[in-house]
Amino acid sequence: FAFAMSSIVETVTDVLGVWFAFSLFVNSYPLIEDALNMKEKIYKSGTIIQKIIYAPGFVFLYIGAFLEKYLITFIISLATLILLIVN
Repeated sequence: FAFAMSSIVETVTDVLGVWFAFSLFVNSYPLIEDALNMKEKIYKSGTIIQKIIYAPGFVFLYIGAFLEKYLITFIISLATLILLIVN
């Protein structure tokens, strides 16, 4: 995907689409406290099957929340956005 500067309408549409996708990606993870709260609720009252099923999801959410806390997802998204515009 790259911006094709063929017409102003297509260019504005492309920029708005990338902005929307950028916004969704940057805000896709919960807070670390929410991930830890989910873990606490599952591991206190869940069965062993639930714990096994939800463990990978918790790990994914916790890593994503950690990256979100230190703005790493924002930096990666911003770099991708700049590469799309420059390319």
